[in-house]
Amino acid sequence: MVVLYHAPMRVIELTTGFIRYKRLRAHVVPNPELYELSRYVYFWFGIVEVALMIAISIIGERENIKLHVILFYAFGLIGMVHFSTNIYCHRHSLYYLNPYGKIGYRFKMLFFCLYLASAPILCASFYLYWKACITIAYDIFAITEYSGVVINIAFHCLVFFDIRHKVIFSVREYVPLPPQLTDVATNKTAKDKDEKCCTCRRMLQRCVRPLLAQRFISTSLLRRAEALEAPVEPGKLRRKVEGVVDAYEDYIGIKAVKLAQAEVMEWENRLSDAQIVRREKQAEIKSIQRNLKDIHNEMDRTSRGEDRYLHLLTEEHQLIKKEKALLEAFEGHETAEREAFHQLSNRVRTSHEKERERVEKTKWWSVSASLIGALLGIIGTTIGNELRMSRLKEIVGSERTEALAQAVHEQNQKVSAFLIDMRKALHAEGSSDATQTLTIDTKDVEKLMNEIRTENERLASQMSELSRLARLEKSLETEGNVVYVGNDMQRLLDETEKKLESRMKLQTLISVVFLYAAIGVTIPLAFAFFRGN
Repeated sequence: MVVLYHAPMRVIELTTGFIRYKRLRAHVVPNPELYELSRYVYFWFGIVEVALMIAISIIGERENIKLHVILFYAFGLIGMVHFSTNIYCHRHSLYYLNPYGKIGYRFKMLFFCLYLASAPILCASFYLYWKACITIAYDIFAITEYSGVVINIAFHCLVFFDIRHKVIFSVREYVPLPPQLTDVATNKTAKDKDEKCCTCRRMLQRCVRPLLAQRFISTSLLRRAEALEAPVEPGKLRRKVEGVVDAYEDYIGIKAVKLAQAEVMEWENRLSDAQIVRREKQAEIKSIQRNLKDIHNEMDRTSRGEDRYLHLLTEEHQLIKKEKALLEAFEGHETAEREAFHQLSNRVRTSHEKERERVEKTKWWSVSASLIGALLGIIGTTIGNELRMSRLKEIVGSERTEALAQAVHEQNQKVSAFLIDMRKALHAEGSSDATQTLTIDTKDVEKLMNEIRTENERLASQMSELSRLARLEKSLETEGNVVYVGNDMQRLLDETEKKLESRMKLQTLISVVFLYAAIGVTIPLAFAFFRGN
């Protein structure tokens, strides 16, 4: 029941981790190709692991112990690969940060070691039970199996540490780079280019300041500097994989959100540049106005007949012309700033709409995944019940066939003995009389055979009743409250137990389906209601 409830959440967790491991990759990775391969192995092996866990919960030991054990061993191997790739991606991503990233990493390593330690115990205990028929070995196997499932679920619950805090990227200061660092693609030697890239990286690291120590880190600018150092041409397989990922992101809306965010950043930069230019022009206008004020004061103190008055008047005329040009330029820059702010507001609004659409689509995808998981659980339960019923039919059919063959064999032996006795008894009479008597006795034999069959059945029922009464009497003579249960009662109890088990599984599946259906219907209605309010 727990497995069926948390299976859709596991699918959402795998999809989110697959996307975030790409977006939050550390700026220094020893082997980027291995990181990408681990990311895809993490996703697909995680999907297979969830499917195997559902199959194990549906097909138990009572239905088919051999298939159950095979599925569990496959689940264990797939889980080990999934754990190792998850740990590798966690170690080389921005999840490996203080305060919770390293704690989650250590817990993942602990659960992975426990999972590895349980593997030899499982193999040895089941081998001893299967080959040596040691019953306590099966108990050890069952306990270790349940412990492995608990460790698996606990490992995936560590995602709480990954989402404990958001990772925010920010550049707190704007420091313009020197002109000699911007011209990287020149005709100089490779040695000069490497030196410039290293200098660029150091300056970018000084420009990027985190909002909180050891938690919020900027990586986009550092990755650009690394790209200048070692440009690598992607292979065909990588291009295909990236094409598939781009198509997936375009389908679920992540690509549109990224484009909208890029436009927001672009117009934010334009607004910042327009504000800087407007402030510069405003400062120049204020400076000219101060000079004009000083000139006016000087002209008031100077006589109009002096040559200095003419010089001050000429200087005033030049400053007024310059002020007029600056005011016109200031109005143009102020208009450009207002336009940039208007465009930025529109882009922010569009980005929020795209993000809302993506959240809505992700919500409906999660609801659909939950319903699909519930349907898969129902289908798996149906298949398991069919397998169990076919196995029961085979067992019951073989037992009936063996009992019928044994009864026919015993009856044939009795009839053969009877015919032999009759032949011996009739062998002493004459040939004609013997023939006539044989004909008559043959007809009598058919009647006798029918009577013998009925008597045989009656005697068999009486013998079974006598044996049951004898066992009942023996059980009454024993000490304690011991009640004898016959074969029929035992069979009825077994059938009742199996019926109850199947009904419990069916009720669990129905409750899961109705719960997720109710969640899928309630959330949109509540969202629409609160949005309307």
